[in-house]
Amino acid sequence: MTGRPTDRELVIILSEIFLDTETDYAYLVRATRDVDLPYLETALLEWVAPVLWSAYFATAPEWAGYDPDWLWQEAQAKIMQAEDAGACMKRWLVLRRKMLAWLLKETWSEFLAAREAMPPSASAV
Repeated sequence: MTGRPTDRELVIILSEIFLDTETDYAYLVRATRDVDLPYLETALLEWVAPVLWSAYFATAPEWAGYDPDWLWQEAQAKIMQAEDAGACMKRWLVLRRKMLAWLLKETWSEFLAAREAMPPSASAV
């Protein structure tokens, strides 16, 4: 992949955080280097994490990868939910984002450190 990933590709890339394998931060940084941080954080906390957060607590979590079609469909449902939300639901979505940010704070910090350490000329995957 070269250049900025599509939203679908971004969701698939970020889903690797939720696999029961060691997170390859260098890969994540290379694959998302052309995505600005606020957009990347939104994709993680509002599209991917709401679908996959329970993998953090699963006794037998996924390790081989999530079905890309299923994952994108679920992420799109979260996007539509946010777009169609009324006032009460918007408050819930803000709270959910804060809870997921707390849950992923260590992962996000490690990602940011890897992104800062990556030379700007590093090639994308």
